[in-house]
Amino acid sequence: MVKVKETKVNYRARLKDGQGKDGKDKFAYVNIANIRTDAPDQDVYEAVNSILGLQEKPIDTIFKLESKELENEE
Repeated sequence: MVKVKETKVNYRARLKDGQGKDGKDKFAYVNIANIRTDAPDQDVYEAVNSILGLQEKPIDTIFKLESKELENEE
């Protein structure tokens, strides 16, 4: 049987970074790592908005990225 050995949670914010020559939006990305796995999504969302709201590029989207390390339990 397989069990989860470790879970890591990171967040990625996509920021609007102007437009390209073709008129399509360009984006920049900011990674936020080492977030507690039990941190409520609402709290993290508000913290990321507060911190990244201090810079010039507007936030487009915030992604939650979970990675789980699996191991075989024998």
